Amino acid sequence: MNLYKAIHRTLQRLDGRMQVIVVEHADLDGPAFSEHVVERWRYGNDTGLVPSTWMGPETPES
Repeated sequence: MNLYKAIHRTLQRLDGRMQVIVVEHADLDGPAFSEHVVERWRYGNDTGLVPSTWMGPETPES
């Protein structure tokens, strides 16, 4: 959580002059994190990084 607070403070000081993209599985409560989440990329709800339509049936290994 301290890392996210540091990112938040830094971005506030930079006043829009920098964008940070965090690739992490964290989904923390609190405005320092949640108010900046633009999209939640989850598999299965068609907003994932890889669309579910790209997924084929799993095949057993030979």
